[in-house]
Amino acid sequence: MTTHKEELLGLLRKAQEERVEQPDLGKLRDDWQAAVDALLSSIERWLADATGEGLLAVERAEVEIDEEMLGNYVVPGLVIRAPNGRSVTVTPKARIIIGGQGRVDLTSGAKRATLVLDDGRWSLIARRPRVERTVLTEEVFDQMLAELLR
Repeated sequence: MTTHKEELLGLLRKAQEERVEQPDLGKLRDDWQAAVDALLSSIERWLADATGEGLLAVERAEVEIDEEMLGNYVVPGLVIRAPNGRSVTVTPKARIIIGGQGRVDLTSGAKRATLVLDDGRWSLIARRPRVERTVLTEEVFDQMLAELLR
């Protein structure tokens, strides 16, 4: 006959064998910050012609994020300004999300576009009758920005 103590110890030994390794949260945050920085650098590069002609102004801004698992940290964001006074804000929202490895929102007034990082690639998320992902390219970004600035 098994005692409760033996049953408990057996359960704990089994749990120890099944233990899932905890992620290195510092590395997770650092990788996320690097992915956001790379995204913003791509956007700046894609907008270089427009900024060179004075058609857009692009400036970096700091964004503070507070996530339960990662704590408080700062990531870069962007503000894109058109000569007519309209602007688009590129704001990292969170690293820990369902369905990806990070989220960045682009907003202009009530308009919003959402980018999600998944397997090292950024995708535009469209909420039509169902969720659709489109890999972010310069062409996709240009179309999205034009829609946000309308």
